[in-house]
Amino acid sequence: MKLIWSPEAVAQFEAILDFIGARSPANAEKWGREFLSAIKKVAPFPESGRAIPEHGDEILREWLIGKYRGAYIVSDSGVKIVAVWHGAKRSPGRGVRGEIDDE
Repeated sequence: MKLIWSPEAVAQFEAILDFIGARSPANAEKWGREFLSAIKKVAPFPESGRAIPEHGDEILREWLIGKYRGAYIVSDSGVKIVAVWHGAKRSPGRGVRGEIDDE
């Protein structure tokens, strides 16, 4: 399946890289590679991610990379990454819900 990034997810991913990179550019690079590698594994097996418990909707799925979470939805057009955030923060709700409604 094709991977599609929402503009919000791209911005969140870049912000996390900047945050990690401010302390350790090497760690930011490592985390970025691991995160992108995990995403590439999700595309051919979109059901491999778990449904996000706090959303109670099977269409919104996630994968975990260290302390970070990535959310995606599966549609006819591919796997759409809709959010990336630190696991200690609340999951993005309203914006992600809009992505689901758009599909």
